[in-house]
Amino acid sequence: MRPINFKDNPRIITLIHLINENPGIRYNEISKRSGFVNGTLSHYLIRMECNKMIRASRKSRCAWFFPFNSLQEEDDIIINLRKETTRTILLYLLQKNSATLSEIAFEINKSPSTTSIALSKLHEKEIIRKVLGQNRKYEIQNKGLVIEILQKTNPSLLDKLTDRFADTFSYF
Repeated sequence: MRPINFKDNPRIITLIHLINENPGIRYNEISKRSGFVNGTLSHYLIRMECNKMIRASRKSRCAWFFPFNSLQEEDDIIINLRKETTRTILLYLLQKNSATLSEIAFEINKSPSTTSIALSKLHEKEIIRKVLGQNRKYEIQNKGLVIEILQKTNPSLLDKLTDRFADTFSYF
């Protein structure tokens, strides 16, 4: 495959911009936002990946696209911050530090079974850990890394979390 001259191609520029602004974006979301039909989009994404302009993380029939220079170690956190349930859990644990399954399920307004599945997936990816004790609690393994990724990928979400955290302590 010959290299792409991306400076002259508005489609490449559009796709690079979309992926840089939304690391971990999925194919369908790129298609909706770009307006490119499947064949065109697939062609350009494959060419861009082959030319090391972007990279993809593929798992079980899903593909997430990242800027080429982003760190692969951050992929799982970014992917889970893009999913509503796991993002809500992570934001809650950032604010609360640790919580039980029932506390998390109540706070995120999901059933205990849905919450348990999401927690299991986060635990499997080593994003959270179980704290053993009288009541099993969950906490984020590397809060600093999650905060750093939030700052890079969604600074407005981090601002809202900080405001909520400050608001909590303003009553004391």
